Amino acid sequence: MKGIKPSVLCLLASLGTSVQAAGSAEIQLAMTQLTGKQCLGELQDSNNVVPGDCITYRLEVKNIGELTARYVEVRALIPDHTELHTTFRKVSSQEMLGSILETKPDGQRVIKTTLDALHANDEDGVVLEYSVRVL
Repeated sequence: MKGIKPSVLCLLASLGTSVQAAGSAEIQLAMTQLTGKQCLGELQDSNNVVPGDCITYRLEVKNIGELTARYVEVRALIPDHTELHTTFRKVSSQEMLGSILETKPDGQRVIKTTLDALHANDEDGVVLEYSVRVL
């Protein structure tokens, strides 16, 4: 059986900050995609996966604005033909975050979590991961 190419995901962030005249919060998202054969062993950068493999999505979330962003909600789609393997966790500490799974009326599945705060001009930001298993 030929491998399938992982889906491109849509990442969304919504935030709430107190309104002030000077400056604002500005959220920047970057995503990388790694695969693991049969959800075991080393992750690698690969374009083809087969049933049983895992795709790990790594999201880097930064506040490049001038104000602290509070209650930043991060959402990511769970691609078709996959099932959730692990929920959101912080890469630096492997701390599992509270994650909510949602199925939209059109059938799209979404995983989301909320970050309490992202500090202004934070070069490092927060790096999150979640994984899905290819069906």
